This record gives sequence, structure tokens and C-alpha cells, in this order.
Amino acid sequence: MVFADDVGGGKPVIAVINREGTPVYAAHDAGQAFPIAASLADFVNALSAMISVVYGEFEIFEIGDDDGLYPGFEQRFKEVVEPVLGAEYYEGFWDYFYG
Repeated sequence: MVFADDVGGGKPVIAVINREGTPVYAAHDAGQAFPIAASLADFVNALSAMISVVYGEFEIFEIGDDDGLYPGFEQRFKEVVEPVLGAEYYEGFWDYFYG
């Protein structure tokens, strides 16, 4: 089930509802999807953790500039989100949202 997509399409987030745990995948375009969460619950919890960092600690517009993301943001994001997803899924989650 595709339940999220970027404006204009092309960056789907897909929950595989016929598999135990409902794993979540994402893609940058119509190509191969990659895993970003072991379960739909983990994905929602990771989104919540992401929002707490982006909006609660960095106030969204303070996460980077024209030269890229601030090192403090990336480190803090990882500290908060990786424990929710585990290292196996964290890289895909990070890549989808900030890669």
C-alpha cells in the first residue's frame, strides 16, 4: 500500500501489508524500493522522533544551509532515530528524507 508520496509523485513510501509486521519501503523514483523500517509501527515512531528533532530542537529551518546539513543536526537525528529503527533500517530512512 503506498501511503505517502512526494509532491507530484515519484517518491513513494510503501507499507507491505501482506507481510508480518508490515515492513516499510521507500524509493526516490519509480525504481527499486529500499527498506526504511521493519514495521509500520517502527516507521510511525521514527517519524515522531524525526519531528521532535526537526521541529522541537532545530526549528526546521535551522537544520542546514546552502552548504548542506549542519553536523549537529545529523548527529542528533541519528541519536534519536536510529534506536527506534535499528542500524539496519536507519540508513535507508536517513537517505530517503535527507540523502
